[in-house]
Amino acid sequence: MLSTGMFISRLYGISSFVVCNGYEHAPLNIVLYNVFSGHGPDLYGVEPLSYYLKNLALNWNVVAVLAPLAIPLSALNYMCSWKASKEHKKWGIPFHPSYWRHYSSLFLLFASLSAWCMIFFNQPHKEERFLFPVYPLIALMAAVALDAAERLTNRFVHLLSYLSWVVVLLFIVTSLSRTYTLHRNFSAHIEIYKSFNEHLMDHQQQLDFSKRNDPLRLCVGKEWYRFPSSFFLPQTAVDARSRKRGIHLHFLKSEFSGLLPKYYPQGRLPFITRRIPTEMNDLNQEEVSRYVPLDTCDYIVDLETPDQTTALEPNFGLMTDVFTRLYSHPFLVSSKSHWFYRAFFIPYLSVKHTSFASYTLYQRIPPTVKA
Repeated sequence: MLSTGMFISRLYGISSFVVCNGYEHAPLNIVLYNVFSGHGPDLYGVEPLSYYLKNLALNWNVVAVLAPLAIPLSALNYMCSWKASKEHKKWGIPFHPSYWRHYSSLFLLFASLSAWCMIFFNQPHKEERFLFPVYPLIALMAAVALDAAERLTNRFVHLLSYLSWVVVLLFIVTSLSRTYTLHRNFSAHIEIYKSFNEHLMDHQQQLDFSKRNDPLRLCVGKEWYRFPSSFFLPQTAVDARSRKRGIHLHFLKSEFSGLLPKYYPQGRLPFITRRIPTEMNDLNQEEVSRYVPLDTCDYIVDLETPDQTTALEPNFGLMTDVFTRLYSHPFLVSSKSHWFYRAFFIPYLSVKHTSFASYTLYQRIPPTVKA
């Protein structure tokens, strides 16, 4: 074990020198920034404890209730199954370590889950992804609790012998409702980029890139944070005259005033990874170099919210002399929808209690101002 650790450590050090032209300890840098920097991740938003509780309730429903009960229920079942001798008992309760030796592994797993939750629940900056590493433990603890509960109830009330089936069925139905409502209410930002790909392929004979940028500019404003990934953009597009264009994402100035992402530098490895990025900061301060002028955008993706427009976040749908709508998909407006029906889908009722806006792909009427 020690030799394996030393080998991995040396391999990490060598790769760090090759790729970064020096020793960089990423885990240490994460701790230094998040714990000792004085500002850390709090710049990116803080949430109360209820943020994680709501996330667990939404994503795990009944499992989130069962998981904390794993230790008390399984311990009680353990004591009912394994009778303790008198020398193992104190005040009628078995405390001797040898009695619990078969139970220790489960306790350590639960302790790992508890420690992780205690650390991240106490952090002001909260994100759902911080809980992903312990999701398997949550599922395991819930299964242990359910198994122990059924064993205990079978000792006293045989009518509850189907308890686990009832709980599992409830979990399945609730999870399906949650999954469907996520797709129904919040998939438009994925579908719109799919439509963009299909448009470039299906309408190739109608495309004319002579009046467009090279590469093509797809711009987002207030919807920058819903852009899924560059993998959703085609690498190249071809027009009717076989002219090829790449597609790059660009940002428009919106009401958001923080630091936006930046393209990685182009070049060969390992030279590009040795460069120190420019126009970056660790204070979440705005970098105006990220923005491009509106008249240089060939396409725009935006959520139409007519009652929430500002000078920086206009309704592009009203600019009919500049843009045309290509595709639109419904996207739920949280502020106008009931909290329960936007979280879970209930047939017939969800339609009445939810409101949608159009997530739209616009195309500039040519010509585009060349960047």
